[in-house]
Amino acid sequence: MALDLNVAPHVGGWIIKASDDPKPRRINDNDISYLNELVRSQSGVSREAALEALGKALAGWIVQRAKGEKPSMLSEPDFSVLLDFLPPVDLSVTVPETVPEPVAVEMTVVGSETVKESPAPARVSAPELTYPPQMDMALFHLRHGV
Repeated sequence: MALDLNVAPHVGGWIIKASDDPKPRRINDNDISYLNELVRSQSGVSREAALEALGKALAGWIVQRAKGEKPSMLSEPDFSVLLDFLPPVDLSVTVPETVPEPVAVEMTVVGSETVKESPAPARVSAPELTYPPQMDMALFHLRHGV
């Protein structure tokens, strides 16, 4: 199953000059597809190895991230943000194989005595997804389309 990545919201406004480009240009769909595939290929690899691989693959890229900003080479913080688009590797959520059926409760009413009921079985809820703190900026941009 291919991972559904989309780094476009993060890199959409970049002006780039790749090592084989004669002059700077706005990042295009081919570049974004290349970045998506490059990041996707790092799935399941240790973070250090993935950072190194991205560093080698994007070694010649000079990027201006926003208008008026000084262009610079891509560096480890940039690669970390790109890697943050990958889902966490250890998504091992333990779900019971079978969920117990609700137990029928027998009630008997005798005179004015109080009725006793057995407690309802506990409900199993899905775990809440948490993201590492370095994802805050990326999640903000994805949620708000910035």
